[in-house]
Amino acid sequence: MASTKSKKLKKPIGKKSAAKKSTAKTSRTKLSVATAPAKKRAQKFRWQGKSLQQAIDIVGKRTAEKHPHGFRFSDSSGCSLFIWFKGESEMLAYLSDVMSAVFVDPDGDKEELTLLKKKIEAIIKRHKDKASPKLKTAANRVLKKATGASIVWMGTFDELCQGTTKFAREMRAGFRCDENVTTKNALIKKSERRAFAKCLHAMCG
Repeated sequence: MASTKSKKLKKPIGKKSAAKKSTAKTSRTKLSVATAPAKKRAQKFRWQGKSLQQAIDIVGKRTAEKHPHGFRFSDSSGCSLFIWFKGESEMLAYLSDVMSAVFVDPDGDKEELTLLKKKIEAIIKRHKDKASPKLKTAANRVLKKATGASIVWMGTFDELCQGTTKFAREMRAGFRCDENVTTKNALIKKSERRAFAKCLHAMCG
């Protein structure tokens, strides 16, 4: 009996088994090819590797409550809005990857777009304090000249809630709406943060 079992184990692979083995091998090959672009993109952020419009849509749905780093930009027509991110590194990546392309003609000169992106990347690398006013000023010089757009404000949600700058006070006053209230630009309380974040998200103009 032992010898019979041994023979069964050594039985040659039939055509059917060989076909299965071949199919499995092909499937693995196809899978690795299909996943190659995802590996190449190494998606650090969800919007990376998407089309320009998809990237804008993904980030555009966010509020400051869960994405506390951000900036407010204004286009050449004067329309402005806030964009929010998980951290500073994502904010700066979006600035160089997406904002450099938002107002550029998609059918225009590709070299011009690449050059603009490289200029923004160089500015980000040059400034150690990434969200500094100097970075904003330098980026605006390049963006305004190429696209007419500019960054109005760059910082954190906490700065808008607790900060004493003119911009922060204006945002809090806009949130409270009533100019007759003496505390219209008072600091945002913990109980007000969610409502304030929604208000900033809705602010456009």
